[in-house]
Amino acid sequence: MPDLTRRDFLKLGAAGGGAAGLSVLGFDLAEADQVKQNFRIAGTRESHSVCPYCAVGCALVAFTKDNSDGSRQLLQIEGNPDSPVNEGRLCP
Repeated sequence: MPDLTRRDFLKLGAAGGGAAGLSVLGFDLAEADQVKQNFRIAGTRESHSVCPYCAVGCALVAFTKDNSDGSRQLLQIEGNPDSPVNEGRLCP
């Protein structure tokens, strides 16, 4: 890794936009993102749905897990990145 002054680091952070600046510094975040994605959804079922709370109808991806007693537990809800309506984002 090249020698980097504090001023250069701050310039890279401002120009690189956070995580993108880390890749400029030599860190490869693609592998970490893949491991994180596999860990989070390991053993879950992915279900697609639509948000019912307003008239927009944003597409959702719900990650659920089947429990040993036969019930299903909701683990996480995300926006569907393939949706042209919300492009993977959800409102607060």
